[in-house]
Amino acid sequence: MPGESEEIVTVLSQAARLTSTCRVFAPVYRQVTLGGIGRDADAPEGVDPRAVAYGDVLDAFRQYVANESDGRGFVLIGHSQGAGHLKTLIAEEIDGEQASGTGSWAPTSSAPASACPRASR
Repeated sequence: MPGESEEIVTVLSQAARLTSTCRVFAPVYRQVTLGGIGRDADAPEGVDPRAVAYGDVLDAFRQYVANESDGRGFVLIGHSQGAGHLKTLIAEEIDGEQASGTGSWAPTSSAPASACPRASR
């Protein structure tokens, strides 16, 4: 996949301060290109690229909860388009549920290691 190594380096640098206490799951999803933000010119007729990207994020989250979480709390990290997808995900999948031990963090801010409880490992 073009750019995959750059994406991996970015994820590793943004999640580095959490890796000593957390298992990190960072799915790759289809993003809207810079040229496509604010317009749908690059999308096939009837396809919303933002909905496709969110669908990837939603599928990854549901896969994690069903197969990896074992009921542990988790921290959701999103940057740029990903932050918007997480806002929707939290509203649709987590709000109103028992979200104990769940947190979110914008990677441009400082976060102590305590942001991810040891129980989440």
